[in-house]
Amino acid sequence: MFKRLAALICCAALPLAISVAAVNAEVFQGYDSADFVAQPTVVTKLDSEDSIESLRAEQAPNVVWMVVDSSLQIVSGADESLGSFADIYADEVSGTALPVVQPQDAAALTALADYVSSSPIDELAIAGDLSILTQAQEEISTARLYYIASDAATDALRQTQLGLANTAGAQVVVLESEEASAESVAYYQARFKSVWVITDGSAVQIADAVGSGAYGVISPDAAPVYDLYDKIGASAEDGSRASVLSRAPFVAAHRGYTGLHAENTVGAIEDAAAVGATHVEIDIRFSEDKEIVVYHNDNITYNGSSVPVSSLTLSELQSVSLAGGTSEDVIPTIEDVFEAVESGETGDLILIIEFKGREAELVTSFAEKVAEYNMQSRVVVISFFPEQLQRVRAQLPTISTSYLLNATDGSAERALASAKSVNSGIDLTKDALTSNYGDGTLESAYNEIFRTFADRGYALWMWTYETNDTARAAASGVTGITTNEAAMGAQIHSLSLSDTLEVQALPADGDTIAVPARTYAGDEVTVSARVILLSQGENEAQAVLVAQPETGVGLVSGSVTLRVAENGGQTGGSGCNSTAGIAGTGAALFLLLGGAGLAVKKKR
Repeated sequence: MFKRLAALICCAALPLAISVAAVNAEVFQGYDSADFVAQPTVVTKLDSEDSIESLRAEQAPNVVWMVVDSSLQIVSGADESLGSFADIYADEVSGTALPVVQPQDAAALTALADYVSSSPIDELAIAGDLSILTQAQEEISTARLYYIASDAATDALRQTQLGLANTAGAQVVVLESEEASAESVAYYQARFKSVWVITDGSAVQIADAVGSGAYGVISPDAAPVYDLYDKIGASAEDGSRASVLSRAPFVAAHRGYTGLHAENTVGAIEDAAAVGATHVEIDIRFSEDKEIVVYHNDNITYNGSSVPVSSLTLSELQSVSLAGGTSEDVIPTIEDVFEAVESGETGDLILIIEFKGREAELVTSFAEKVAEYNMQSRVVVISFFPEQLQRVRAQLPTISTSYLLNATDGSAERALASAKSVNSGIDLTKDALTSNYGDGTLESAYNEIFRTFADRGYALWMWTYETNDTARAAASGVTGITTNEAAMGAQIHSLSLSDTLEVQALPADGDTIAVPARTYAGDEVTVSARVILLSQGENEAQAVLVAQPETGVGLVSGSVTLRVAENGGQTGGSGCNSTAGIAGTGAALFLLLGGAGLAVKKKR
């Protein structure tokens, strides 16, 4: 286990160094499966005496969520006291799971702060709205912060909620079950947040939270969550040896699609989007005449000499012939990039913008360009320089940031402390894996790093992958993969499911049915999925669908209603249980990293 961390944080200062005290960043592994990989964090919300009793079960949750009042009593949803926070934390939580405390009001938070000042709690997290979290930054500065979002049915409203989470310094966005569609979860998580979903503990709501791709499932009892995980793992074991995930990875093309263009050019960005990248990572710095140019290296070859990029004007920089590019590839300005995104040619592509320049005025100029082109929802920022992240958070509070960390700074205690010190996400080099995590194998390293960060509310973004290891990162549950292999367009990204599917006959538990899916590049294909029944009637059943590829990785869906068609079921694929007329919003995700056998068949 790791040493426990304690970040020495000064919210008003720009941190130029990270101090780490010796505390223990344990991995609370409630469930481990080689077949259902990177499971969402299991969170028990103490809502009754039964919830407290459930903590004594053999499979403990990763996290315990407690609502407290101003007397530091843990209270139920019915506002009834369940007992002293101090006693329940000491007896049932400490050393077993990570604590998340939701103060009912400002007085409750102050009471908690007073308690923590005399009886420190390792790795405490505070959940609440903006006012509670703002107060928590002042009164319990070392606590991680989880933002409980308001209803947001559109991307514009989600961006507003994202801005409030950023303002609060929260890396977790907490959604009620009815708000946690796959679209909502993906919106926040594509922008560096980790989404946790509050459920009522029913099989359907748990399945929907898992299928949405959320990082955390909150339930009054961990047992039904683990029950579904067991079924998913067993389903994955039966037949294909491919692992299963609950979320498709985000694919961040490193400096664009460099197979066809010079890196960091508009053509590389546009073609990365065309082949299915969800993000493109680019680098910005100043030219001599203070234009924001997109270029990686500090120096550039000009008239036969290596000179600083900052010593040349934009005109001089754009006269340079770029290696590996076409005649149209030139060093672009940030305006050129924003215009390409604004044109619609790049679809929903998100730009991950790394600040290479360290000038304070670079942030100011960038903020002006973001406002001019209305790019707040299309960009996120990364940097090795904490002062730049702090400036971005101050001037562009609606934009998410993430701290770039290398292998030496990538241990659990340093990574978590560094991220907390600048209230940003974590973007970690893959080289940190085997040196800081696991028992020496790459598989155990991926498993341990995922649990370490996911249970503490951090989505796992990593860099930089090549063709030979991108698939392994995806199969290991890395949320966002910065890769030089941008061309993942033919691989399956999502199932195209409506909430109700018509079938010719209700399948039995473990049968497979053919369903439509969509690739990263947007093409429609048909794939095979195994059925996990949640409930069944005479002509209707509720189920979860699990991928059954012959190779690669499959994703698990949320709950789907299977209904026998009145007309006998016109088929939309092949086989006796194929679906018909399936197109719509849906909430299932599914990824293949190789060819899939599409035969529809009965379980043998």
